[in-house]
Amino acid sequence: MLPGKSDQEIPSGFEIIGDIAHLNLSKSVYDQRYEVGQVVLDKNPNLRTVVCKIGAIQSEFRYYDLDCIAGEKDNYETIQIEDKVRFKVDISKMYWCSKLSTERNRMIKEYLKDGEVLCDMMCGIGPLAVKAAVKRPKLKVVCNDLNPEGIVCCN
Repeated sequence: MLPGKSDQEIPSGFEIIGDIAHLNLSKSVYDQRYEVGQVVLDKNPNLRTVVCKIGAIQSEFRYYDLDCIAGEKDNYETIQIEDKVRFKVDISKMYWCSKLSTERNRMIKEYLKDGEVLCDMMCGIGPLAVKAAVKRPKLKVVCNDLNPEGIVCCN
């Protein structure tokens, strides 16, 4: 329980991107975000930063504003490893969703064949395109994104 909130449980789920935890806190818990962030940081020694999303995605580049609630402030760049493939991502400048890993793997396994061309037109930092190129070296991969930060990381 949070102090002073007898009916409100501490959030138990969050996404980990590299060494950054990303929480979506409800309005009822948001006023105690720094306490929640510190608990997450204290209980997860591999983390250096805890952030909370502010608002909804507003940008054409598909990222949202972040509030650092524990740890290092103003450094949202991290290395995310997915199936032995390393991605450099700054979560303040580009979208990342680890929960889509299973779907990316399914697409690579079930739909992409050697000799074909994968055109990932909104690739972000390229989790599908890069993983497909690594896992299927005989596949031709073309990718692009409006966000120039994503393309820098995809090269």
